[in-house]
Amino acid sequence: MCGVKGSPAGVRDNLGGHLIEKSRVFLCGTGGSDFIAKRLKCHAPPPAANALNSPPDPVCWGRRSAYGRLSLHYFSEPRQLRGERDAVEAVPQIVANCKILSKLGQGGMGSVFRSIHMTLGRRMAIKILPTEFTRSPEYVSRFLREARAIANLNHPNIVLVHDAGEQNGIYYIAMELVDGASLAAVARHSTRLPEPVALQLLDQAAQGLGYAHDRGLVHRDIKPENLLINREGILKVVDFGLVLEEASQSHLTRTGTFLGTPTFMSPEQCDGDVADARSDLYALGATFYCALTGHAPFTATTALGIMYKHKFEAPPPLDPDISAQTGAIIFKLLAKKREDRYQTAKELRADVANALRTVPPRSDWSLDEVLAKIAPPQPEPTAEELSSLGRARSSETVAMQPPPGRLASGEFPSAGPVSVAGAAGTVPVSPVQGSGAKSASAWDPTVISPRTPLPIGATPMPSPLSGTSTPAPGGRAPRTGLWIGVAAVLVLGIGAGGYVFYLGHRQAQLDGYVKAIEALRQSGSLEDAKYELRQALSHFPDDERLKDLRQGIEEDLRKKAQEDRERNLQYARKEVRLDEWVRKAKSAFEGGRFDEAILAYQEARKLDPDSEELKTALEAAHLAHLRARVAEAEKNGAWEEALSFSKQSLQFGGAFEQVQRLEQRLKVEELRKEAQRLSGSGQLLAAADKFDEAALSSTRDAAVRDELQQLAVRQRIQHHLNLATEAEKQGQWTGAIAALNQALKLAPKDAAIEKRLESARRSFRDETSFESAMSLGRKALDAQRWSEAAEMYRAAIGHNPDHAEAKALLTEALQRDVLSQAEAKVQARMWREARTLLDEIGADAATTAQTGVKIEFERLSMLVRNSQEEIARREARAQASVKEDALATALQEYEALLELNPADRAKYEQALAPVRIEHAYRGALAEGDEAARTGQFAKARTAYRQAAEKKSGDAAAQAAVDARLALLVASEKLFKIEPSIAAKNWSEARAQLAAIRKEIPAENAVAVAAVEERVKAVDDALTKIAALEEMGRTAVTSRKWDEGREALKQLLELNPSRQEVYRKQLDDLEAALKAFNEQTARQARYDRQMGEARQKLGQEDFDGAIAAAQSALEALPDDARAKDLVREAQARKEAKARAKLLDDTHRDLQECLAAARQRLVDIVGDIRFADLHPQLDRHLFADEDIHGLFGHGRRDHWEVPLYH
Repeated sequence: MCGVKGSPAGVRDNLGGHLIEKSRVFLCGTGGSDFIAKRLKCHAPPPAANALNSPPDPVCWGRRSAYGRLSLHYFSEPRQLRGERDAVEAVPQIVANCKILSKLGQGGMGSVFRSIHMTLGRRMAIKILPTEFTRSPEYVSRFLREARAIANLNHPNIVLVHDAGEQNGIYYIAMELVDGASLAAVARHSTRLPEPVALQLLDQAAQGLGYAHDRGLVHRDIKPENLLINREGILKVVDFGLVLEEASQSHLTRTGTFLGTPTFMSPEQCDGDVADARSDLYALGATFYCALTGHAPFTATTALGIMYKHKFEAPPPLDPDISAQTGAIIFKLLAKKREDRYQTAKELRADVANALRTVPPRSDWSLDEVLAKIAPPQPEPTAEELSSLGRARSSETVAMQPPPGRLASGEFPSAGPVSVAGAAGTVPVSPVQGSGAKSASAWDPTVISPRTPLPIGATPMPSPLSGTSTPAPGGRAPRTGLWIGVAAVLVLGIGAGGYVFYLGHRQAQLDGYVKAIEALRQSGSLEDAKYELRQALSHFPDDERLKDLRQGIEEDLRKKAQEDRERNLQYARKEVRLDEWVRKAKSAFEGGRFDEAILAYQEARKLDPDSEELKTALEAAHLAHLRARVAEAEKNGAWEEALSFSKQSLQFGGAFEQVQRLEQRLKVEELRKEAQRLSGSGQLLAAADKFDEAALSSTRDAAVRDELQQLAVRQRIQHHLNLATEAEKQGQWTGAIAALNQALKLAPKDAAIEKRLESARRSFRDETSFESAMSLGRKALDAQRWSEAAEMYRAAIGHNPDHAEAKALLTEALQRDVLSQAEAKVQARMWREARTLLDEIGADAATTAQTGVKIEFERLSMLVRNSQEEIARREARAQASVKEDALATALQEYEALLELNPADRAKYEQALAPVRIEHAYRGALAEGDEAARTGQFAKARTAYRQAAEKKSGDAAAQAAVDARLALLVASEKLFKIEPSIAAKNWSEARAQLAAIRKEIPAENAVAVAAVEERVKAVDDALTKIAALEEMGRTAVTSRKWDEGREALKQLLELNPSRQEVYRKQLDDLEAALKAFNEQTARQARYDRQMGEARQKLGQEDFDGAIAAAQSALEALPDDARAKDLVREAQARKEAKARAKLLDDTHRDLQECLAAARQRLVDIVGDIRFADLHPQLDRHLFADEDIHGLFGHGRRDHWEVPLYH
């Protein structure tokens, strides 16, 4: 059936006396009546039997709502209403020159009838669009599009179409009649198909569908009912009512509309996406899953439930006796993603052919026998039947009615039959209308009206105006003139009314055509509008509006064709220019002419600005150009220019390491230039310091660093040599010797310096005496000029080699000099050099008699030893931190080592460089993650790119950055739903996530996983909310008060949108708990008081029992047991009081009798009591109480002797 838009919710329509509450979108489908009886409250009497009524195919129509949710409603007419509708359906007896025989069934787009061609005698199937759909241009276009689609298909596995068109407002398709049964009927009869038979039928279905797919058609409603099998075992695909042309953008199928049968719909159809050939293959897999197992792959109580399972659940496994190869075919067809299914029917057929080779045939099952049982063969038409069809065809020609003027004059000439050949035989023509106009069924009863169908097999009534007459009863001749006049008046009145009705009907039909054509034209569906216009012109060839529309549509088509031609021409020209620019760019790039390549790629991008390939190629050209400029600048020593080009390359993917290297090299070169300037001006020590600074800055180039260090040493050596030269000129040999000693320390094996030093010593020795040398040595020692003192003592020893004091003082001076040098090294934190110096005097200093030397030696040795141990510990910690990936600790340790041991700065810088890069890389990643978390996505993207630049050559690091960038796509979209999640609006968040999931490409696995993870979190929240709601609902009945209270409190936090509901439930729970506690307290009080009452009753404390029972009644006022106990206690109390009164009276009477007896004895002696009876009776029973107590005068109890 077809979806029909209904009135808004709440509007009621009286259809056939039955109230039906309409929904926004009506859907018709089998199995929907039970659902609609509950949801849409359709109340109808029991269905009437109708042999021609077969259940309609369930076809779902729906629309995605504004929030991405699926809006789905069912509408199913009561069966009696459907029967009544079919009874009045406008189906003529003859359609398309075919006589209707019986109804075959009801499909998604109309009813199908068995018929026979009145000329050829061939049995055919006629599909007729329901009259309620003929008023909708959309459904008419869809119906005729089915005919056009199948008409172009000529394949043994697709039903053939012979004719299609419109007859008296009825749209029909005449097609091949398949003598057999549907796959659904065969599967129902056999419960399940044998595997080889199912594979053969699957192969035939794939052949038919593949033929349609190759011609750009998608069926969209493959199911067992639409696969028919004839008696030769040939399967034919039928019902192309939902066919879609893949290349068409027709308005009849829009994104968001889902069409098909829920049980066999593909996941993308459930989403409302456009179906393609792979959607048909999915439905084919579901169909043959059903055929092989006897049940559908997914079942649920509602269509929405089935569609949900199609999207998110895997189908159950096949039966164990089905081969693995067949199972693989079925499950590949049922893959959720289109790309995981067979891409074409040809691929499917190849696997089916392989499976058929391995599956053995079944000899115990015959398709012919099954078809013979469920669909007995129809006999071919006999010669008599064919001749009757010819007679029926000829009887359609009806005698023409005489014109009104001749009727009025009393003339009634014999008129021959006049007819116009139409699509369905001959149609009578009214002479009043003129030639060429069709007659109206209202004035000619022989014409079969489309709104009043003739029962099958019925014979048309003869016309009273046909020219024949029937004799009057009794053999009397009729009064001809009177009856002719009456007939003429009647005919004129009926003809005029019919003509007016006919004109109104024609005008309404014309207006409908015009409105439909204009709607199609405005929507841009010019081909559909042209087809509708052709249909309209076949009925109204002279209408001016239709002619104007034809001109307008033809003009629109010409403009569109011209626009298409111009667009195609422009596109072709653009493609030619684009290819030319790309070819030039590639040639220039390969030849190293990067400037030309950049210009060519820029021109190409102007023609195709959205091309990612061109964008990448342009960036590569820019990067290659800048790298070449950097290399050229480095070669020329233009470090600033090289650094500028390197920084520009960063925006095109250049390496950040190169920028850092060039920045360092630029700084080194600047220091070198400054050092050279100082050296040229004679400031050698300052130049040496600059060279040292430049060497320390050159951590990335060891050769440059060594060169700079050597330059610094040469500057210092030259400085000391210059000082020595000046001192020699002035005869200051001590100064010359000191300067030469410093120079020799910097160049220990320099023979020239050694030679000059020896010459200076000789000269000094020759000019001084022993005593003078000793005196100068003591002064130098006192002034702590150890090197000078050593030279003085060395000169003294030259004069007197055996002088012990001079030798001792020389040793002390030398030791002091070494200790001072070691102290300087310690101050400079040059621990190895200090250790070397201390080791030179180690043995002598440890045994020297000089206490000061020994103490200083031990202090420096301990300081150096401790420092070296600290350095070793920090180096070990730094290396361990690097291994443990504790980069912050490693950085801290290496920074400390740079400060503690600057002599090994190069080693530490080399070890520190990758740590710094990794730390900076991770810092950039962390910065990007934090920016992404706070919604600063541009900042996050920049940080991630910086991270990639810091480790440009590391594939793993680049992959991590790419993953984050991919995840950023999802994060940027997921950030939009954070307000919903923060507000805990889970349903809205779930809908937004579903929309986001569709926006993210499937190849972005990281983003998809992030969205799926968030979807799972939201689903978990919804599941938890549902569980808590259930707990809250059942808390009162299960009396789990604490759990219910806790669940409702959690719901107040988890789902604020329903706070009012939860607060009311919580108040109700508290009220129920309070009532339960009160009831429990009352029950406890009742039990306690009742126990006490029973105890007191057992103790015959009736007042206490009554009081306790009344207290129990206060707790439970309507308790019958407490009331019974009160009554019992009161009764027993009254009985006990009566018994006590009886005992007291009896005792008093005994005393009275005893006194009387004694008195009588004293008076009269031995007298029997009976003699005194009258008197005793008078006194004894005078008291009414005693009288009543003793039985109202029963005196026999007292007739006893006085002496007993």
